Amino acid sequence: MGEVIAWKQSHFVALRYLYLKCYVGGCTIAKETMLKDCFRGAEVVDGKLALNDLQQISFVLLSNKNRKMLISVNKRFLPQIKRLIDNTKPATSFIEAQPMDNLIPEGYNRDPLFVTEGDRYSKGVKGRYYYYEHKSKIHDIVCIIISGTSKQKRYFLGSVHDSRSIVSEVYKVAKRKRKFYKADFNTASDLPHGIVENRQPIKATIDVLEHFNLVKKTGKSKRGSDEFEVISENVVPTTLSDFNSNINT
Repeated sequence: MGEVIAWKQSHFVALRYLYLKCYVGGCTIAKETMLKDCFRGAEVVDGKLALNDLQQISFVLLSNKNRKMLISVNKRFLPQIKRLIDNTKPATSFIEAQPMDNLIPEGYNRDPLFVTEGDRYSKGVKGRYYYYEHKSKIHDIVCIIISGTSKQKRYFLGSVHDSRSIVSEVYKVAKRKRKFYKADFNTASDLPHGIVENRQPIKATIDVLEHFNLVKKTGKSKRGSDEFEVISENVVPTTLSDFNSNINT
């Protein structure tokens, strides 16, 4: 069955994702969600072509529900699908590039405080998030992200002690929700538009909050996404109203 298509990395990325989400996770998933999770930019075209190929050989099934295209793996072919996944080198390696020196701002340590893995694959690998701490400003962080295409971006996340920083803005919403998923911030009306429209700053900020032991994973997940909760005994005031409420109590 699998010999009728010319197998590419995009086929394995899509198939591995759908196997984990739809079979192990026991659910169907929106086609557009799957494409956004697995592919970026021009890669989306490769993802769509891969899904068409996988549908032609009946490895994946598509259905239309409430005008939304849903996708799942075909359980009839689970042995073949699992064999393909097991025999393919997992696309979980980091890209090897390092942050460019000129992206590390003056005043920040040259060695990263910590490094995390990207949530998504890009060209068969996951990117890296490098976090650098300011030399004199406590917990002030800048993040340099290297994507699977080796493109490098920089975000000044700031500190929870600065109410105007990205970290403080996201932390404020997290404290209000108490328990949350990363996707919850996509609809947070009190976050700046520039943060909400890009998932990278949200992921980076939650990494920072987790590193400083201000939030933690609950052990629960939804559609492969971890649930977090604010660690109440470590809560830090981040806004003027927070400070005022502490003063008045």
